[in-house]
Amino acid sequence: MKLKKIIKIAISLVVVAAIIVGGYFVINSVHNNKLLKEYEASYQGKPAGMTVTAHSGSMNTQQNSIEAIKVGMENAEIVEMDINFDENGVPVLSHEKPTGGEVTLDEAFAVVATGTAKVNMDLKDVNGNLEAVYETAKKYALLERVYFTGIKEEHVDTFKKANIDIPYFVNINIDKKKNTDPEYINEIISKLEASGAIGLNVNYKLASAELTKMVQDAGFKVSYWTVDNKLDMYKIMSYKPNNMSTNYPDVVNNLNK
Repeated sequence: MKLKKIIKIAISLVVVAAIIVGGYFVINSVHNNKLLKEYEASYQGKPAGMTVTAHSGSMNTQQNSIEAIKVGMENAEIVEMDINFDENGVPVLSHEKPTGGEVTLDEAFAVVATGTAKVNMDLKDVNGNLEAVYETAKKYALLERVYFTGIKEEHVDTFKKANIDIPYFVNINIDKKKNTDPEYINEIISKLEASGAIGLNVNYKLASAELTKMVQDAGFKVSYWTVDNKLDMYKIMSYKPNNMSTNYPDVVNNLNK
């Protein structure tokens, strides 16, 4: 009898927990739908001057492929590619350590040179052959259209030692609990000033209107990644950043259509 009673109580607790969790999701869904409608009603297009980056592998293309580059160029002002280096120091497109057969940066830039898109080079190895990246960009007359991201604040000094004349954003981990605090944001700005970077590159989940405006007012650009659903797209664009990265640039282009 005791065992049956314990089982009955356990089942009851599971049912109650399921009801609570289900209720939370229903309430959250209703709230998000209301927000989405409010954003849609007030949306008047992308903020002036804001660019969209097609994340590598966007729109269901293979990551770091020629197809991904072409699709990105057709749907966004900027295309992202992961920059790594093979065993011979040749720059290739790869998120992980290259194993062979990757698209080379030379092949990628040959495609980019046929259009007008800029290139966000997400650097995966700060100790790699950065001079080769510079020379490849120079070869295709892309030096005015390329920049680095992926450089963490703890790797800035290593990157700067390479003395590569290509602009870069710094990835700084933002404390979400402080992302509206002016004193804390000023600390972030001080880090940017010391880094020599042109801007801040941050996960969109850590974004805020206050962070965006203060960093921009200090003379730096702000880029948020990687924003993939409509509600988040509207929310981030309401902060008016300089750039927003997404796997769905086509969705951004067709909001409210």
